[in-house]
Amino acid sequence: EILSAKGVLRLFNMEPDVLPIFYYNDLLVSRPGDPVGLNLFEPRYLHMCRRMEHDPRFLFLPNYEDYACRVGDVGFIVRLSDMRPSRRGSLSYSISGAAHDLAVVECTWVEPGTQGLHFAQVSYLSPRVRALQPIEVRALCEILQSQGWRRDHNPAYQYSLAAPLSDDIELLLGTNWPDRAWLFSRSASKEDSTEALPGLLKKAFEAVGQRLGRSSQEMDFTRAVQELPPRKPQPTISLSECYQRLKHALDVDGHGLQPEMAAPTEEGQRLSGITWDRILCQVRACGLGGMAMRLPTAQLKLCRPSHGVVMESFPLFQALWRNRNIRRDVAVQVRNGTNVYFVSWLDSLQVTADSAEAALLALTWRLNRLRLRVLFRARAAGYGPLAVLREDTARLVCDFIALRPADESWPGDIEGRELT
Repeated sequence: EILSAKGVLRLFNMEPDVLPIFYYNDLLVSRPGDPVGLNLFEPRYLHMCRRMEHDPRFLFLPNYEDYACRVGDVGFIVRLSDMRPSRRGSLSYSISGAAHDLAVVECTWVEPGTQGLHFAQVSYLSPRVRALQPIEVRALCEILQSQGWRRDHNPAYQYSLAAPLSDDIELLLGTNWPDRAWLFSRSASKEDSTEALPGLLKKAFEAVGQRLGRSSQEMDFTRAVQELPPRKPQPTISLSECYQRLKHALDVDGHGLQPEMAAPTEEGQRLSGITWDRILCQVRACGLGGMAMRLPTAQLKLCRPSHGVVMESFPLFQALWRNRNIRRDVAVQVRNGTNVYFVSWLDSLQVTADSAEAALLALTWRLNRLRLRVLFRARAAGYGPLAVLREDTARLVCDFIALRPADESWPGDIEGRELT
């Protein structure tokens, strides 16, 4: 219980709602509190057991088709009460625990080098939300599409419908259970209004009730839909665009300090002590392929492109990416050293606009602060173009060259201190 607390997991640099996935194709667990006992010997699940030494939880996910997780899938979060290796050493583990909360998948990937261990970022399923019966799901999908809802064939989703005349609202169906399904709503961003959604759903559920002979109380849509966080909870840009902006700053302001920075796929890439790792340390991933991510502990690292590793991380997108004109000369690792690690193409990964702007601000300052220090020293001695200006005006001029980050000092304030 202590290890599962979010604050403690943050101390281990772990994302508290990212869990490894165990797939099963039988209703071994059907309700919270059910016991779980497993003997694990597959290589990917041996990796999972070693990870659970720090966070004794995993997502127990039913899958009757392809053992591939998708957005909208629902499973149980299992908390371990015991885990021990077999007498043969670490070739197998015996684990026991109990199913606790139901959770819905918001994002999923496969960690490279684990022989197929899937991970998912999840949201807890509200206990007030009831599951739909298969006959209700079939009727609801038919009626929604007859009312103008459009099917989205994104391979990352189990089943998704976009609202009539708009892509700002969508419905997701969790259909990975054989005898039940869950319905979720999601907006594209915080700014998108969902005021029209209750009216649209009420009309559809009333039609389902009439078709199936159900009462209005049985078909109360407010008890059958859970709202998920927005697909883009904050403004985003592609990592490729972020990279181009940073590269432009290096091209414009980096000349004269050191030879031009090497390509990000080469070793020893640095410019006056700056590396791509340091440039990107503030940038945060927030989406990929229509999946929303919340990974504040994970950092980005440019790497040599490897089609095999990218496809290993996101096998659901193989066909989609194969047929698209995607930049393949640079790839990016997203990892926090514990429970987040995947590799993507730059064009496919979305990052928060705020973090990209902060990285550009920090880089521009770092490239220009030596120049600004020279100007401030000259001004203090009564020389140079800034000498005739008041200090506040001189600082405005310097802001135009490179805006000072909040945690940095003005060059005139740090004379005598070594610049690192």
